Amino acid sequence: MLDHVSIGVSDLGRSGKFYDAVLKPLQPLEKTLYEETLSHIKQDDTSVPYRDDGYWYQTKFATGADYPTVVRRKGTQTAPEEMLFDQPAMAKGHNFFQIGDWSVSPDNRLVAWTEDVVGRRQFVLKVKDIASGRMLEQGVPNVEGDVIWAGDNRTLFIWSDVGRKTKAIYRYDCAERRQLDLVFADD
Repeated sequence: MLDHVSIGVSDLGRSGKFYDAVLKPLQPLEKTLYEETLSHIKQDDTSVPYRDDGYWYQTKFATGADYPTVVRRKGTQTAPEEMLFDQPAMAKGHNFFQIGDWSVSPDNRLVAWTEDVVGRRQFVLKVKDIASGRMLEQGVPNVEGDVIWAGDNRTLFIWSDVGRKTKAIYRYDCAERRQLDLVFADD
């Protein structure tokens, strides 16, 4: 029986080399299967636009992109696009990238979202001005779940994961950019 505790890093390295050597003859088949699978997937996919508060929102995948862009158009589907998220650009330099939730402010000027670049649901809250692209908040750590705007266009309500045990709802004021204010905690 294999003693999992005694396996060291060097053993894992040797195991990986053994695996690569054994499967090397299958690499052409692996490539063929991968290309065959990709040939059945539409690479430049675009979602059906949906209307919300006077804007048409759409998600688009470019050919070969791992992540989509999210755009919106004011009033009609033929209006000029406004870029909300250029996820391929946002993901550059990261081994992992995910947008958790996002929400546009009631006045349609700001977008808030949670972003994880670690891969362990360690989301960071970010906020930007849509028209200018200027970041208003670079990162409030340890948030998760829904991002909900209050009616004043500056206050956000967000989940925060406190010590991975307690779930809490916090209020965040984008104008003051100070620490999160506890609204509710479920101990």
